[in-house]
Amino acid sequence: RFSPDGRWVAYTSDETGRFEVFVRPFANGVAAAEKIQISELGGDFPVWRKDGQELYFMSEDGAIHVVPTGTLRIDGPVPRTQRLFRPCPGSAPQSPPMSGQFWGNPYDTRDGKRFIVNCSLRPSREYVVQLHCRDDVELLDGALGADGQRMTHAMRARLAVTAAKAGKVVVR
Repeated sequence: RFSPDGRWVAYTSDETGRFEVFVRPFANGVAAAEKIQISELGGDFPVWRKDGQELYFMSEDGAIHVVPTGTLRIDGPVPRTQRLFRPCPGSAPQSPPMSGQFWGNPYDTRDGKRFIVNCSLRPSREYVVQLHCRDDVELLDGALGADGQRMTHAMRARLAVTAAKAGKVVVR
């Protein structure tokens, strides 16, 4: 990926024996031969913050890391990375890092504050029903049930849970 100002290109390579994130200066349509290794213990899926001041990457355990890039120089010290968070507790990113699956980043961010992450979810036998109660819910109360009786909100909720368990309805 190119930095927002077009001066750097960030990429993943396994030239060290494991996947790591590197950056190279980029000028006049050519990437320089010199490079800086950004990740220390493996890394994949580099993403630049929109102002180019930070570079994010994912480690093998699926955690997202950040490195400051505002003062990045080939002849300067390598900035230290910082682990931010692990976004897929109990599962893994849809494209696991360091697996050689290069068809898409499993996450993205523009500002470094909000991240969107595509996590793998395994089907379970648990049913989660989320009912959103609004101010106009009383308009729904009083609807007629199958037996001709008026349904209360609680009755509709029980019906929705029963239908969801039967696999017939997804309730949101």
